Amino acid sequence: MEPKADNNLRDIIAGIANVVLGVQEKLFVPDLSAPVSALQANELIAELFHTLRYTGAADMIDDSDLNVRELIKITFAALGIEIEFSGRDKYEKAVVIDSDQDLATLLNLNSGALMPGQTVVRIASA
Repeated sequence: MEPKADNNLRDIIAGIANVVLGVQEKLFVPDLSAPVSALQANELIAELFHTLRYTGAADMIDDSDLNVRELIKITFAALGIEIEFSGRDKYEKAVVIDSDQDLATLLNLNSGALMPGQTVVRIASA
């Protein structure tokens, strides 16, 4: 049984943190195309950086036409993790393509959860 998922942006960012820290295996979201405010996205990423004690550039999003899929991709990238989405509709998922091991070590991220080919985002069933 997959965990409950929603498009609350704070929960999505917290879910990404849990995935990269190895607390949960995957992030489940119901709608990757839902719109996201760039201002809110920057604030949430800044909170994530603060939580991880990371001093990266938090104001990285300047596109006002952003969706959940792009927010997830940008957030993983900010943590040195390149992900790629594939599939359609309920079969869409994101897998790790590459990760910056030095940054992962610096942030105490779970390297085992960040292996190439590892699925980190799935669509939650309704």
